[in-house]
Amino acid sequence: MRGDWETRKASWFWSSLPALLLALWWLAAFLAGCTPAPAPQQPLEVTAGDLRAAWEANKLAAESRYGGRLLDVTGVVGGIGRDNLGKAYMIITDGGPYAVWGVQCMFDPRNEAPLTSLHKGQVVKVRGVCDGCYVHGGGVLHVLLGDCVLAGKSE
Repeated sequence: MRGDWETRKASWFWSSLPALLLALWWLAAFLAGCTPAPAPQQPLEVTAGDLRAAWEANKLAAESRYGGRLLDVTGVVGGIGRDNLGKAYMIITDGGPYAVWGVQCMFDPRNEAPLTSLHKGQVVKVRGVCDGCYVHGGGVLHVLLGDCVLAGKSE
């Protein structure tokens, strides 16, 4: 009887070995395709005026330097509101007397609550990802910053 059990164990092992090897091969192939998560990106510090000026001067150079990057943009609140889709935004500018255009910062609903405590003319720092710029008639109107959070404000 003992010999019969040993025979069945050996038979099971050898018959299961191809499936086990295939599973190990699949796991190794899957893990080889996985890349570790990228290190958190350090934000690049820039003022709203300098960021907009860079896009105005050379859109390709600005896209190469800022496009898709995490930015900490400091500027003066020019306006706060909602777009046509109901998404909260804030315009920050260089604070000049004719500063109408600047950086349009888009906020997800989970990050928009701090906007209620801000006012026009206040200095703020916003962290977000640069999504390019909005151009009209050949001129840059707004640099677009997405997935924004309020990173700092003056009192």
